[in-house]
Amino acid sequence: MATATQTIQMFVAYETAHAHAHGDAYDIAKAEIAALQELLKNTKDELELCKELAVDQGYAFMREQQTPEHVVKAHTKHYFTWYKR
Repeated sequence: MATATQTIQMFVAYETAHAHAHGDAYDIAKAEIAALQELLKNTKDELELCKELAVDQGYAFMREQQTPEHVVKAHTKHYFTWYKR
């Protein structure tokens, strides 16, 4: 079973294979950064879906907390919180 780091490395290698085969250092760096940004975006989306599922199934809830006005005016932050068993 692959670790998370190995999985990320395999994803980046797959996504940047063309740049490694046909590009220079600039192309490789650009392709690796683009692959990692795509992975980060997909991971954030998956995390939000998992949180929504936990809330929908009643295992957790989203709580809101108001930020003090001297920091940011009328800003509310949402926090994911598990119910205690």
